[in-house]
Amino acid sequence: DTLRSKHHNSTMLDQLAQWRNGICRVDRVLLAINQTETGMIQRWESTAQQLELVEDNLERISTSLMVSLTTIIAVAVAVTMFFLFVLKLRDEEQQSKMQAQHAKTTQLLEDVIRAKTEHI
Repeated sequence: DTLRSKHHNSTMLDQLAQWRNGICRVDRVLLAINQTETGMIQRWESTAQQLELVEDNLERISTSLMVSLTTIIAVAVAVTMFFLFVLKLRDEEQQSKMQAQHAKTTQLLEDVIRAKTEHI
């Protein structure tokens, strides 16, 4: 009876040891999962921070491009206005020369006609 009791106790102790080993293995697996999960969360947070930096940089680049584009348009408008002004001045100058030439020609014709009428 004692032998059977010892054997029964030994079997139960073996089974308890197996359960403890199984629990230890499950505990190690859970710890590994937890560490992996923590690492993944840290990587996600790092990626999120990097994406925020990229978004900020893109926003700065966009603003810079808009300022550059606005500056280019303003310079183009200013240059165009300058050339139009110069062309207008040249046109007015040429028109003034033509009017002066016309006046000289008219004066010469009047002088020629007066000379002819006085000669006759």
